[in-house]
Amino acid sequence: MREAVEAMARAIDRQLAFEVDSTVRAHELTRDEQMSVAQAALAALTASGFAVVPVEPSRAMVDAFVARALQVTVQGEGGWSEYARNQWAQMLAAANKEPNDDE
Repeated sequence: MREAVEAMARAIDRQLAFEVDSTVRAHELTRDEQMSVAQAALAALTASGFAVVPVEPSRAMVDAFVARALQVTVQGEGGWSEYARNQWAQMLAAANKEPNDDE
């Protein structure tokens, strides 16, 4: 997790240097500048192998979990650990397909 935080910090530093003078405080940024910095931080997080997902799984995530669970067996997956990893991957894929508010 430390690597992800460091990547985000570097992205924020780069974006702030690109967008505004480095002496400007965060609360002095325009909304567009704030959004640009946030997008750079999220991109860095994703590039570090992390995903941003809701604390509570969405309906689509739960549906993806259940749909896959009904199609496979634990034994067919190679055991509980692999089953859990595959189920998690299915839920992440469903989370990433959900529409963004700004699209």
